[in-house]
Amino acid sequence: MGVKLERTSTSQTPSAKKRKLVQNDVNELEIEHESTVPMLMDIAKEMRDMNRQTRLNAQRTEANTDALLALGTQISDLMQQQLKERKRLNAIMEKFVLKIETAD
Repeated sequence: MGVKLERTSTSQTPSAKKRKLVQNDVNELEIEHESTVPMLMDIAKEMRDMNRQTRLNAQRTEANTDALLALGTQISDLMQQQLKERKRLNAIMEKFVLKIETAD
């Protein structure tokens, strides 16, 4: 009489299946991480570029505002000079008119 040996199945045991699932999850996470990191780096680069452009725009806006204020001041000065000149010319015209009226 011979001893029967139980034949072990070549199928995976529950713990081996669990290890394989965990390994698959780790592999998937590594792949996801590898694809996510470059995408995050691209986003960070784009945000840096946007911040740089925003700073440049703010500087240009400030420079434009300063230039407009300077032009406004110049226009105001010119208008004051023009007003003084008109007053001077009006005074001359009044004297001229007065001379013509008295000459008659």
